[in-house]
Amino acid sequence: MESQPSKKPSKQVTEARSLAQRAKLDAQDEARRLASDKTSKAQRGIGHQQQRMLAKRRARATIGQAIADYLLDHEGGNSSDKTL
Repeated sequence: MESQPSKKPSKQVTEARSLAQRAKLDAQDEARRLASDKTSKAQRGIGHQQQRMLAKRRARATIGQAIADYLLDHEGGNSSDKTL
């Protein structure tokens, strides 16, 4: 009777595969984090600039401008005549 070779991989092979998979996942995670950092920095710059512009506009707004802005916002928003 001949013994069949084990189909189970050796412990060394399993550990090597595990380490390779972990390295791959760590590299992907790092790439995602770097891409996210770049995107968020760009968005923060744009967002900060927009916030400053809106703050300046609000500071200069008169009652008439505020009413006109309100009406413009609600005209395209399916608001009822009563709301307008």
